[in-house]
Amino acid sequence: MSVLIDWDDPNTKESHRGKTLAQHISEVLDFYEKLLTMYRLDRVALPLERRNRWINLVRLVCKYHDMGKLNPEWSVYNERNPPHSIYSIEWIEEHRDNLDDVRRLDSGETILLYLLIAKHHSRLSKLPTSVSYRGLRRARRWLDKNAIKTGSIEGIMPDKYERVYLADLFGLFKIADTLSANDVEDVESVVGLNPVVTEDDIRMLLEGGGRFDEERFREQLRISSLGDKAVLRAYTGWGKTSLSLLYITRERGVNKAFYILPTITSINKLYSKVSSSEPLEQLFGFYYYFADIEFTERIYGEPSSMDESRDLEFQLLLISKFIRHKIYITTFDQFIFSTLRMGRYHSKRLNFYNSALVFDEIHLYNPRMLALLIGVLRLYQPIYKFKTLFMSATLPDKLIDILRDYLDIDDKDVLDYIDGYRDIRRIKYVLRDAAITESVDEIYRRYLDGHRVLVIVNRPERAVTLMNMLKELGVKDGDIVTIHGRFMYIDRRRYEERLMTDDVERYPRILVTTQVAEVSLDISYDLLYTEVAPIPSLIQRFGRVNRYSKDTDEINVYIYRLPEGENSHYPYGMEEVETAWKVLQNLEGDNLIDEGQLFDEYNRLFNVEPYLRELRMLGSGGTLDNVLEVGGLFYTLDVTDEKVKRWVDFRGSSILALIDPGLIYDEERREEYSGILEKWLVEKGNVYSVRHERWRELKKYLVPIPIPIYLGNRLYGEGEYLLINLENYYYHPRHGLVSVEVLKNVY
Repeated sequence: MSVLIDWDDPNTKESHRGKTLAQHISEVLDFYEKLLTMYRLDRVALPLERRNRWINLVRLVCKYHDMGKLNPEWSVYNERNPPHSIYSIEWIEEHRDNLDDVRRLDSGETILLYLLIAKHHSRLSKLPTSVSYRGLRRARRWLDKNAIKTGSIEGIMPDKYERVYLADLFGLFKIADTLSANDVEDVESVVGLNPVVTEDDIRMLLEGGGRFDEERFREQLRISSLGDKAVLRAYTGWGKTSLSLLYITRERGVNKAFYILPTITSINKLYSKVSSSEPLEQLFGFYYYFADIEFTERIYGEPSSMDESRDLEFQLLLISKFIRHKIYITTFDQFIFSTLRMGRYHSKRLNFYNSALVFDEIHLYNPRMLALLIGVLRLYQPIYKFKTLFMSATLPDKLIDILRDYLDIDDKDVLDYIDGYRDIRRIKYVLRDAAITESVDEIYRRYLDGHRVLVIVNRPERAVTLMNMLKELGVKDGDIVTIHGRFMYIDRRRYEERLMTDDVERYPRILVTTQVAEVSLDISYDLLYTEVAPIPSLIQRFGRVNRYSKDTDEINVYIYRLPEGENSHYPYGMEEVETAWKVLQNLEGDNLIDEGQLFDEYNRLFNVEPYLRELRMLGSGGTLDNVLEVGGLFYTLDVTDEKVKRWVDFRGSSILALIDPGLIYDEERREEYSGILEKWLVEKGNVYSVRHERWRELKKYLVPIPIPIYLGNRLYGEGEYLLINLENYYYHPRHGLVSVEVLKNVY
């Protein structure tokens, strides 16, 4: 058959501006070899022969992935080009007789080579069953004949860990390709690996916070000697988060380390803390859904030229893919979606090879989250060799037993300082059989007396109402802040920044908040006024009062019934709230001798059955194990797949959405938001860089909408773009999204 395309010369054809295809391929091959050694992927727990088989296959991907750019119709200067990935297959098919390395492949390896080349700029999904581009006669014939076989990756690679390995080697190639495309010369300058944290680093960090305790530090050093799978349980204020850095030591020899924290606020707080120490600042990065906003505005600064804009996008890519830094602070969602290769998270999983994982506040994981986490760790442990530390201030014994049993944690690697609660009584409380709003005059008097007062209620509307009542009594604007879970990111971040400090004098004098204070805010106030909540929630709330002391003889906590007539205890169950009230009655005032009594009651009442029910799905022949292996651990998972969605929709409490501009009660914010939304609507179909930049501008205005609120309301858009029009709700930058009735009482 005659040659269909008069291909250009790789030594003269540019693949990127100022760089020939031959130069690009040489760089990608060189970077791939270096990254292979740096990540130690050439030493994973697979037989040498099979490791080398897949390492060599991805070398061919490096070598041939961009040959389609030799099509004369393709040019680096075109705005639109023919599909060079598919044309690369066409090029190989036309030159196959002269390509000894390709001809040596068996049929299965050839299918995998073509699949990886076809998907090297997209998610790893099955090959198309047909193509219609002109000039693709050979590639089309091959794809029509072989594409159906790609649905049986397991047949080509029966060993599931080989499938994991090949997908991750492909991710390594994608990093190499990206570095070459961005003119990186030194791989080691942009890839952060092999973190080392020393005892002196931690000592400096603690001394900088002004609360260093040498005796306790000697005790805390035991963390560094824990095994590769461990649990740390210690009372609030012990210093778990900072001291767990000692789990990452030179002797442990990990590629990277990850702190998995429960909230964005806790991530920002930890990053602010470690950034105050120069040695640690060089090690750390952070990533979560809104991290690009933080990075752009707080760290990088707004770009002033096209070159700076390109550099910003490249730096964001390095950070979002977990490439740039040695230690990342991130969320549970990021860890799960990355290890499962969900959607756009498909090329991040390889960064978890030989990594140290620190899961803080593990007691907050609901039954599905914990089961999913245990399933993922058990699945990948044989090849990834995780070093894993679980931490909590209120982890019940039954959950420790689950971690120990399901993950084979040795008893000697459970470090338990829960008895520290028996040496402290930082709080002394009284119960009030009344609504918290009835004490607003008292709260105001305590404020006038110079006390710093924390008020925690269970619903945002009540937080806004209390804030308004206190301001009407005379509390100054700058002295009071409300924070709850229904703020745009741009607003919540602004208020929480006042709490990103160890200097309590910089706190707002009165903080009115909801249950977000239980995990998000590492704070210490003089007095707490709180509505009743389940015991574990109350223990966390109590930990926000008199946090760095050991004792008190004064009443500093006041606990209130929920308002009369409230027909729901949302977000908590009615039974657990009523049980908590009964427990509190027995320990009121001087009856509470130490905080260990509260934990004992929580431990006694903890219901482990929902966790066991979810965990029974592990390996039961049709549930979690099957979901974890959807796609053969090779393909990128589709989050809309019903089998997958049941498990990855693990939060189920709220969605992030854009709200209709008409719902914004503040004129300045409404105009600002409307302008950015309009730009997005006009340009969201534009080229990737423009679309991405517009979305970054817009997503800071996303609002978490509780499921019960958004159900039944009008929705527009799809994917990341979801616009919602709510009935009976307004949004204000100072008060968040609350009911019309509440906001009208304010204005």
